[in-house]
Amino acid sequence: MTDDDFFKLLASLNKSNLLNRVIVDEAHHLISSKDFRHCFKVMHRLAVFNVPLVFLSATLPSISVNELLRTMHLDPCSVDVIRADTCRKNVKYESIKVDPTELLHQVQVHMAAEEAAFLPLDRGIVFCQTVNTAETLAASAGCQYYVGPLEAAQKPAVASAWQAGKNRWIVATSAFSEGVDYASVRVVIIMEAPRGMLEYDQMAGRVGRDGLPAKVKLFHTKPTTVDNISEPDHMGLIPMHRLLTLTSQCERVERGLFFDGHAHTCHSLPGASHCSRCLGLNVSFFYCPRTHLNLMLLWNRLLRSLRLSPLSRRLKLSPLPHRPPPLLTKACQSRH
Repeated sequence: MTDDDFFKLLASLNKSNLLNRVIVDEAHHLISSKDFRHCFKVMHRLAVFNVPLVFLSATLPSISVNELLRTMHLDPCSVDVIRADTCRKNVKYESIKVDPTELLHQVQVHMAAEEAAFLPLDRGIVFCQTVNTAETLAASAGCQYYVGPLEAAQKPAVASAWQAGKNRWIVATSAFSEGVDYASVRVVIIMEAPRGMLEYDQMAGRVGRDGLPAKVKLFHTKPTTVDNISEPDHMGLIPMHRLLTLTSQCERVERGLFFDGHAHTCHSLPGASHCSRCLGLNVSFFYCPRTHLNLMLLWNRLLRSLRLSPLSRRLKLSPLPHRPPPLLTKACQSRH
């Protein structure tokens, strides 16, 4: 459907009094994606139908509201802005710096360790920054991948197989970072830093949607660059850079400043899952011999085949606080 066909359809519905309102979901794309999606540049034509317009987004920064109104040719005085803090207490955030040569191995180690604690409905997602990386990791981990170039018919089949438990993990690019509402995603692993805080939060937003404890682990080899950034920073490139470089600061601070206009910390949110920095861990990486990784992978396959949860869950034993995952040994700690 072309742009003109779309607006002709709306005009016909409006003429027949069948158009009561227009709701635009993921409205941040009107700002973040307008340079490569032409349709977003003509969405201001919605205003001619004289019906209520509703814009929804969980990742529209406060600094981008005025730009959204300008893009849609709307008078700020005629608009009600309803916002709520976006902090998620049930999510534990962790940024882990690794050597580039160890990146793939470390991600596989953490995938295996986290899966060992999964309950039958629990799932995990690994987000990669390129299609090639996603394909490589999926082949190594023995799971399916979801990327933009997949044929349209394949995408729902891949997503459905993951939800059904054919694989506990799915490897994806940002193509899988919106509209995925599976409730029991326990862990999201992000392989290399996303372009900005907006993209990071879209990926992190897939985890813990059932309100139960969940984790976001960001593995990176170097900070993102912040050269030639236009103002205002709608993509959150500077906050992403600060998250990776200000390593003595709570991982929630930059996210809160960008999305809500004020900082959150683990200590300021009663009952929040504390990030690794607030726990004082500052873990750079875990060491796991490849033979141990193979044993963990075999153990996880055995658990899946027997449809059993891990022994600690079956016996309802609480794990010791802040211990490394099974068979993992903390190799070093960052010193700041």
